[in-house]
Amino acid sequence: MVHLLWESLLDALRRWRYFAPRSAPRTKAQAQAALHKDVHLIERALSLPTPRRPFGDQAAQRIELVMARWAQSLDPGLLEQAAQALRDRTQWNESGVRPSAQRRVAENESENLLVNRRSTRSFLASPVPLDADLEKILAIASQAPSVSNTQSWRVRTYRDPARLIASVMNAMNQLGAVGEDPHPVKRSYLPTIRGRKIFP
Repeated sequence: MVHLLWESLLDALRRWRYFAPRSAPRTKAQAQAALHKDVHLIERALSLPTPRRPFGDQAAQRIELVMARWAQSLDPGLLEQAAQALRDRTQWNESGVRPSAQRRVAENESENLLVNRRSTRSFLASPVPLDADLEKILAIASQAPSVSNTQSWRVRTYRDPARLIASVMNAMNQLGAVGEDPHPVKRSYLPTIRGRKIFP
């Protein structure tokens, strides 16, 4: 129990150090991390269904300070991404126009995957893919890294919005406890060793 409390305290301290107001970065690594964080904050806000107007004054100020102080030593691609985030934010705040999806030029497929990722917080109401497509998507997603390769996630698919809402409300009514789903998933994507599931 003491160990759990200690870990919670350390986690709270890490979060405070990450999100609390702070002084300017003192090293290149700190500047790069701060720039990544604030660019992502702006991208994430712009991916919401209806972002506030205006938004992002503090993040924009931090980006401008880092760019002014560290422009000579940071990656030009990161600096361009930061400048684009500032332009997108200004365009939204001044005219309410969402940014168009722009892609950075990458040297290879792996770099393209990493540098052109975007946050998505709004989805269309169009039907989801066929079951075979979902199977393929989930099989690929199961290859994503996890802590000690535990892959401790569960997947549920719903085609009926009423069943989805009922399942979410059931979980919320249990104060965050993961309850039994009245409509369990048919297939398991949990890791196995020699055909046996690692986790129940």
